[in-house]
Amino acid sequence: MGRSGIFKGGGKCCKTNVLFNILRSMHQNYKRRYFKMKKKSIPVLLSGILIAALPLMSANAQTDKDSTYSVSPETEKAYQEINSSSAVQKGLEFIKSDADNTLSQQIEMTEIPAVPNHEQKKADYFKKELTELGMKDVHIDETGNVIGTRPGSGDGPTLVLSAHLDIAFEEGVDTTVTKKDGILYAPGIADDTRGLAALLSVGRALNEADLQTAGDIMFVATVGEEDDFRGVKALFDEHDNIDGFITVDGGGASEVTHGGTAGYTIKFNYHGPGGHSYGDFQTPSATHALGRAVAEISDWGKKDPKTTFNVGVINGGTAVNAKAEEASMLTEFRTDGPNVDKLKKKLLKTVQDSAKNENQRWGSKDGVTVDSKTVVEIPGGQMPKDAISVQAAASSIKAIGKQPTFGTSGMTDANYAFGAGVPGMNLGYGGTAGQTHSLDEWYDPTDAYLGPQGIFLTALGLVGVQDLTEPLLSSKGDTGSEKSEGTAASTSTGNTKQGGELPETSSDNPTNALIGLGVAMAGGLLFFLRKKLSN
Repeated sequence: MGRSGIFKGGGKCCKTNVLFNILRSMHQNYKRRYFKMKKKSIPVLLSGILIAALPLMSANAQTDKDSTYSVSPETEKAYQEINSSSAVQKGLEFIKSDADNTLSQQIEMTEIPAVPNHEQKKADYFKKELTELGMKDVHIDETGNVIGTRPGSGDGPTLVLSAHLDIAFEEGVDTTVTKKDGILYAPGIADDTRGLAALLSVGRALNEADLQTAGDIMFVATVGEEDDFRGVKALFDEHDNIDGFITVDGGGASEVTHGGTAGYTIKFNYHGPGGHSYGDFQTPSATHALGRAVAEISDWGKKDPKTTFNVGVINGGTAVNAKAEEASMLTEFRTDGPNVDKLKKKLLKTVQDSAKNENQRWGSKDGVTVDSKTVVEIPGGQMPKDAISVQAAASSIKAIGKQPTFGTSGMTDANYAFGAGVPGMNLGYGGTAGQTHSLDEWYDPTDAYLGPQGIFLTALGLVGVQDLTEPLLSSKGDTGSEKSEGTAASTSTGNTKQGGELPETSSDNPTNALIGLGVAMAGGLLFFLRKKLSN
């Protein structure tokens, strides 16, 4: 998952375990070391436990996703037909039986190094697999993407199923997979090698069930998702026939991410006259000008809509006793709001003002200058939750026995679908994962087959199955208003539906209600013990 900074997998379980360990440790210490404690001190101990638990319970509640959704009669009927099909059930059963094979492929592909700009070997592997699945027009494009198409009958839309080849590491990283207690460890074992493996399992299931879809399904492995998104950008630049886009880039099998966070990465270069730090102390400095900008930028950011700024890399200067002639900084900002252009202008003005203020401080007209280069521009946007694509994904997740949840932030290849005005989503690849983008990245394959099953059903609903269901997804040539998603995706500059969500109340989230009840019970217990022990 590019630039997301989001660990995939069960944060809720981790917080619960932390709370349990705190309580257990305090209980053991009490028995070993404080058995002589005065009676009146016990309520103090219990109060400490409660206070320690509250932030953890609060954090746990905040991880809950919005799970409310509605499905149109058309979508409901389509999935009744799909779920009752013996051929579809055969495909689902195959995916479950294929889980070990899928995991083996995941391990094999993980051990093929594929850092950004060096994805060729893994691309060759994926191309070979698509060819063996009987895909048509299998090729590696000029950018490095692997593309293969499973043709439909010609009466439906074109849907892309995508995952990315590259991993977020530098060349030379050891990607050897190790296993301990059923958990797999290796850089890239989850993000996004698992996504690639899930796509291949879906392709095998379509063949095994001998399903003829109405629309085409393009299987795509992109390059550069962890770097500059050059792969998905090229895909949309070169293919104007894409009607829907699904990227598979996250753990679990229940979340539907139908929105994306907009952002920029910009490099700023400062240029100054230089000079001796003592003899020319009144000469403006490139690093001092840069520092003025950093001091201001570091105070920016807000929660609603979530907006972040970061100065990630700084370079400059040649010696401790020399005024810096050159300095540079690599900055990024992200926002879930609609004001990305305004934020960019604010950043550019602040940087220009930092050079201006440095020059004014020392009475120089143009001693320090600064220029900028946009390195990455990432579109944002979202589809409404009642969009046909989202309904299809939710119905599919429900069909595999999971409760769908929904999200609208993050940076994945799906962002470029929003930028192109194409309905896009990110769906989970199954299993759970954590510490992505680190050398300790791990993947737990428990019930991992649920991910490919959900993707399989979602794709069938959207492109339609010959002699079974009509496509739910509209093709570009379809003018039928009942299926249109023409306004579902929007760029970050024009989407007024974006923004932070209101805090949940206990009535919105049953977990919060249970926590509130637990706190009330604990308070009552403290009062009772204090009364009893004071006698």
